[in-house]
Amino acid sequence: MGTKADVEESRFAQGWTLWFDNPSMRRQANVIHTQQQWISNLSAIATFSSIDRFWATYDCICRPGTEMPIGATYYVFRDHCKPTWEDPANRGGGQWFTATDLSFSEEMDHAWLQLVLAIMSQPEKYNADNAIVGVTMQVRSRQGYRLGVWCSGEVDDESLLTAGRLLKRYANYRATMTYQSWMRGGPQLTV
Repeated sequence: MGTKADVEESRFAQGWTLWFDNPSMRRQANVIHTQQQWISNLSAIATFSSIDRFWATYDCICRPGTEMPIGATYYVFRDHCKPTWEDPANRGGGQWFTATDLSFSEEMDHAWLQLVLAIMSQPEKYNADNAIVGVTMQVRSRQGYRLGVWCSGEVDDESLLTAGRLLKRYANYRATMTYQSWMRGGPQLTV
């Protein structure tokens, strides 16, 4: 049995929630979905505040690159933060993302997992100023895999650049990446 120090050591500095956007809920032909309908399709799968809880969850989910259905999205976001532009933690923010075709499924599984683990378990190194709100992984038939990092609108450009460099590193992405702001006139950054 582990000591109290072992248990405390495996806890994250903050809780995180895994959300799933289920594409089968949206597949009604000729239906225009409102923002509220889109939000209602999001499912909070699990909330975890320790590495052990994360692994227990991870062992039960589809791998995002090799097993997740086309159209689906995983979101790993700070606890009490919904993966929507309108959530107070996301307002005024934006995202870094990288896209690759569907032939890189195992590489994207690995990149997503390593990125999520880095942000949750080493915030003092990768997310000291809480610039990163969450990590996304989307599987799309035309765009392939889209791995993204959502950032808060309440941080400076240097913090946003740090988040972009982190994604670029874990996705092993060599081309230039651009930050996409949720609002017009937001920061225009590249890494």
